[in-house]
Amino acid sequence: MSVRTIYEQAELNDIKNNIGDRVLVLMIAAWWHERSEDFIPTYKAFAREFRALNFIKTDIAAAPGIASNYEINQIPSFLFFRNANEMKGERIEGLDEAALRATLERLDKL
Repeated sequence: MSVRTIYEQAELNDIKNNIGDRVLVLMIAAWWHERSEDFIPTYKAFAREFRALNFIKTDIAAAPGIASNYEINQIPSFLFFRNANEMKGERIEGLDEAALRATLERLDKL
């Protein structure tokens, strides 16, 4: 599965509202942040591996409203949505590949 890039809050809202009970994974990165840019191929590999989940990404420079709406404090950050709402307790701030993999494995079974 490919990773769609979004540029506006309206795009994110549209995806969230139309995904139903499937899990949506959002990576918030920054083009100037080397570690988050270096992680994008791994994120795309996760999208191919965890096919029951939907993966999207955005860049804070291209979509600053999204980062501010979700009060992003670290880059990259990973947010998880289901039924149009952010899943409580599932946010990962900062690059923690092991924690992200564990979360994806658990959510892939929902």
